[in-house]
Amino acid sequence: MPGSPDSGKARIGIIGYSNKCLGPAESRIGFGTAGNWFVQDDSNSCGNEDQNASHKKAFGYIFVQ
Repeated sequence: MPGSPDSGKARIGIIGYSNKCLGPAESRIGFGTAGNWFVQDDSNSCGNEDQNASHKKAFGYIFVQ
């Protein structure tokens, strides 16, 4: 559906839902994150997003051997 907000998603991380896991993601933390539901910052691809309460951007490394 064009123009509709995206729920949270992460390549490596944790997605937080409400008590009954119904509806879109309310928070996210990790690497490769995206989504703009509940006023989350969609440009924050690494860090923590929690509705209106927390918008923390970060950077990190993933080492693969």
